[in-house]
Amino acid sequence: TSLSPVLVAGALASVRHLKASSEEREAQQAGAARLKALFADAGLPVMPSTTHIVPLMVGDPLKAKRISDILLAEYGIYVQP
Repeated sequence: TSLSPVLVAGALASVRHLKASSEEREAQQAGAARLKALFADAGLPVMPSTTHIVPLMVGDPLKAKRISDILLAEYGIYVQP
């Protein structure tokens, strides 16, 4: 099935707004930089990244899944394990 016209209109309006305004992008980049710094200060293995994605090496798929589950269940934060 196709997307509803309302969803498409909302997505289009969002894209147009983000193309015209850098405020949200700058806030997202600043938040990612803060998180990377906090992780590094805590001695966590943050992988280098120039994007808003904050890659954190866990090294064990079962631990990564458990961490992901805890973040979602207890803090409402979704991360991709």
